[in-house]
Amino acid sequence: MPRSQPGEQHPRWRGEEVLPQAGRSRALRRFSLAGRTCAECEVAPAVLRHHWDGDPLNNAVTNVVFLCKRCHQRIHLSLPPRPCAECGRSSKRLTRGLCDACYWRSRHPSAAPRGPVQGPRHQS
Repeated sequence: MPRSQPGEQHPRWRGEEVLPQAGRSRALRRFSLAGRTCAECEVAPAVLRHHWDGDPLNNAVTNVVFLCKRCHQRIHLSLPPRPCAECGRSSKRLTRGLCDACYWRSRHPSAAPRGPVQGPRHQS
């Protein structure tokens, strides 16, 4: 059986028009953790890849850092909430500058509105 073509040579390659999980998968394949130590504490072995700008599709070498679980949690817990570029609500978790609800709507423009967003992240 012939081996499928990787990346851009694959006939169904979608470039940057993919979900964030695909960007994380690309980072897993592109950046091996073997033999790396945490970039923050420089002691523990690195077990995670962190995207500095919060965009999992940005897999530039300068944007991906290798961290242990403790340092990765410390970084995420210390990040202040930022406003969503579309609705302005504060959220700790932004994807391409959008809160979860606005990002979902941007990915599914033809879908019926999901109604008001519930939960602590979307309360004013």
